[in-house]
Amino acid sequence: MAYNFLELVNEINRRLNEVELNTTTFPTAIGFYQTAKDAVNSSIRHINHEEFSWPWNHREEEEVLSAGIVRYSYPEDAKLIHMDSFRIKRNEKITSTARVNGATSNTTTLVVDTNVGTITAGMTVTGEGIVGTVTVSSLSDQNNLVLSTQQTLSDDVSLTFTKGLGVETKKLKAMDYQEYLDNYVDHEYNTNNSIRTVPRNIIRTPSQEFIFYPCPDKAYEVVYEYYQNPVSLSLHSDVPSVPKEFQHVIVDGAMFYAYQFRGDTQSAQISQQKFEQGIKYMRSLYINRYDYLRSSMIVQTSGVNNVLRVS
Repeated sequence: MAYNFLELVNEINRRLNEVELNTTTFPTAIGFYQTAKDAVNSSIRHINHEEFSWPWNHREEEEVLSAGIVRYSYPEDAKLIHMDSFRIKRNEKITSTARVNGATSNTTTLVVDTNVGTITAGMTVTGEGIVGTVTVSSLSDQNNLVLSTQQTLSDDVSLTFTKGLGVETKKLKAMDYQEYLDNYVDHEYNTNNSIRTVPRNIIRTPSQEFIFYPCPDKAYEVVYEYYQNPVSLSLHSDVPSVPKEFQHVIVDGAMFYAYQFRGDTQSAQISQQKFEQGIKYMRSLYINRYDYLRSSMIVQTSGVNNVLRVS
């Protein structure tokens, strides 16, 4: 049995002696069939709203910071953000040196020798005579390089080739937004590069943004964890985020909604009880018991029509 939107809806149809849909009739089905679709989505939404930390909704996100920028937006699908999970990703600094073998004049071609370490494409080049930000565009071997811009260099000048930020993995400490406003907000507007450095703190704002403090001086990679708010199923082939082993729980919840639509209170109550027991069993298997003391719940107001609420 396939585990997708079409099969879930057809399970409702079978239980209620309705004609089953297929991939052709599914997109345009109306009347009770639309109710069955809504019932399935309502059931899934209710399961996902019952707990904010179902493991199948867990995501790990990477954000690449920009020098001089402190504010970044939440992921659009975020429901719960673990504020204690923010950490700067390890990024080692690799350094090599070499000497210019033969003077150059307004050219990107460069021959070097006396190498110490390995030169790779993308490395930043510094040294006497280097003008502007220069990187290694390509190389045929360790002695024949192509630079990103034309340079004029003297023979036997020592050059340094670097790559990476030279930062260790570092966990960011959560800071209260009011504390940031009272004591540190000037960093957001101060254009003095000397105050920029590796961020130490993460702050969440009322406008669903993150603030990194101090203001970053480089393109640090930040990793954090959150729980997503899954989108509703739409296409016949869409697969729920809830694992297949709990397909029966989704169906029980959908049957509760469908029976209510038909005015069958007794059958709705029976399905409701099965639904509640199913969710209780899911909790016993999957929900972590430790607290996310600084987690941030994101209230989503769109796309939640027909949410099934079990009293």
